[in-house]
Amino acid sequence: MTALSVTPDQLEIRRLRDRVAQLEAENTHLSRLIEADQIVFPREWGLLPQEARALRSLYTAPNGIRSSEVLLRAMVSRSQTADAHLVQVVICRLRSKLKDLHIEIENRRCIGYGLTPASREILAKSLVTREASA
Repeated sequence: MTALSVTPDQLEIRRLRDRVAQLEAENTHLSRLIEADQIVFPREWGLLPQEARALRSLYTAPNGIRSSEVLLRAMVSRSQTADAHLVQVVICRLRSKLKDLHIEIENRRCIGYGLTPASREILAKSLVTREASA
């Protein structure tokens, strides 16, 4: 059996395809963040802005899970500095505020946080878009 040799051009093409796939994934993520900004939670929930941004991020997660790093980026602006502990604090406050609504945020060990399927369904029924609330 002969070994197939890969040319430098083929390696470059493979690298570029991988980069295109990565950029497409980032584009999809950013598009979802823009769409998520149109989601408004009921005022009676009493969510602070960081809590609402974290919950939007969890709700719009493509695979249902967000890492702490992604949640942190969703919660704070680029000009703000924050540490990973902020995610734990905000998730704790969200759990407390959403408990009576039966919305649960699960900790996926070594992966991040996610909403239970039942919680996603409850959220979907409760959400309003900015256009509808205007």
